[in-house]
Amino acid sequence: MFSFEFAIPPFDFAIPLLEFAIPPFEFTVPPFDVVNCSSNYEGGKGVVKVTWSDYSGVGTILSEHVILVHYAPDLTNAFENDELKKGKKVGKIFSGSPADGDYKKSCNQIRWRKAINFVGDKEPGSNRPQIALIKLNRAIDPAFTINKLIPLSKGDHQESKECVVVGLSKDKNKLVITEATVVAYDECKKKIPALYQNATCVTLSSVNHCERLYGGEPLICGGKLTGVVSGLSKADCKSDGPRVCAKISKFRSWIQNTVKQPQFLRYPRKLSSPTGFHKNIAYLSWELNGKSMFSGVSIIIAKNILLTNHGQDPNKEEEWGEGSAVYGINGRSPKQEYWNKAINYENISNPNHEDVQLALLVLENLIDVDNIQTAVMPLPRVDPLQEGVCVVVGINSERVPSQTIANIVPEDECKKQIPKPYDNAICIDIPPDSAGVRTHCDLFSTGSALICNDMLAGVVSSSDDCDGATPRLAANVYKYSVNYDNDYEDDDDDDDDDDANAYTDAIDNNQCLRERNEL
Repeated sequence: MFSFEFAIPPFDFAIPLLEFAIPPFEFTVPPFDVVNCSSNYEGGKGVVKVTWSDYSGVGTILSEHVILVHYAPDLTNAFENDELKKGKKVGKIFSGSPADGDYKKSCNQIRWRKAINFVGDKEPGSNRPQIALIKLNRAIDPAFTINKLIPLSKGDHQESKECVVVGLSKDKNKLVITEATVVAYDECKKKIPALYQNATCVTLSSVNHCERLYGGEPLICGGKLTGVVSGLSKADCKSDGPRVCAKISKFRSWIQNTVKQPQFLRYPRKLSSPTGFHKNIAYLSWELNGKSMFSGVSIIIAKNILLTNHGQDPNKEEEWGEGSAVYGINGRSPKQEYWNKAINYENISNPNHEDVQLALLVLENLIDVDNIQTAVMPLPRVDPLQEGVCVVVGINSERVPSQTIANIVPEDECKKQIPKPYDNAICIDIPPDSAGVRTHCDLFSTGSALICNDMLAGVVSSSDDCDGATPRLAANVYKYSVNYDNDYEDDDDDDDDDDANAYTDAIDNNQCLRERNEL
């Protein structure tokens, strides 16, 4: 009997091993030499370190997105315990060779939030089956890992076959292979009377299983994944007794069915997608000394009027540059116009986070509204927030228009995290069951349009000093607007220019930004 630690260099990567519908992937790199404890298993392959909260253990790779463990909490709606922030809880897996420092490489650290347990969300007792599946936020990258799938056992193992358990070292920074002996079910039940039917048991002769097994370690017999070691508290663990494992052959159908469940397949939720509102927005830049800096997104609400969260006034800051707006950004030939006037709500030139952030930019020339690549977004005549689905329409890092699912955070919940939001502020965030990797700081551009029920509902406030663990504020357009006719159907109609000029005059008096008071 023996136990040894090993480093994990690259290996031949090929996965024709699973017989159910988890997408395979292949990758080949030069083979390597490793000391094996069994001629049928190459040390460490297919095993990853799994963490969440204060827990560290191991799991077994079932596919590029799925990890098999004994138990894992479903974190999709879980948050860190902080009275002022609601950071999404996430777990991680670490793959590759600890000896080569792979655990420290970001490419080998993959987050997860979705997990499904055989017996429900609560950690099961030792007398119940312990087996669970984790859905990774992104696929394991075979170019940087040594993740080779271990074929699942189809039937009862033969006790004469060589078996090993793969676990963590005491410092939990290395993988350790330990030879294991399978104990017959009837013999194990004599020592553990509450043993459930679909279990198998093992003993480790060279180490104390109470000290070296944390739960989730794969039991590999004859090169096949035969069992998953159950978790057991030190108080309940008997070092001279056998250790219980869930017998894989008895849970194959559950694994097959679980990975096909819609809630498992669709996670992580896709937050952003192309948008049909691209024609209603323009992105803003501030040009200074021959350099152009992206400054946010704006909404086209008239032929020469853009609505955004804040604007610099070139008339007041001529020496500091000029502002431009690029529209028609989903077409092949986007167009550019400069603004010559910026009017901020209540003339606040540098609004704080707790201030209303709304501004109107008056363009030097009328933009070309063709209702295909460019169109005017009407101001809401009813409150769009009363029901329906909301998205934030902005621009991604590649300057491509996109829309991202947005959750409206209830006012009482918002005030717990932002103690003094201004009146009529809208609190928004990405959905709680998102992957937990990107936040609204990454996905909601400054000045973006909050669209609810296909109507303009709000303008997203600045992302400066953004904290993704607290909601984001957006100014309620319905509460801070007056109705006016911005429906230009005939681009050649001279009345359109009159309407635009009249609206510009109204802007000068801040009429369009006065607060709407509900009776």
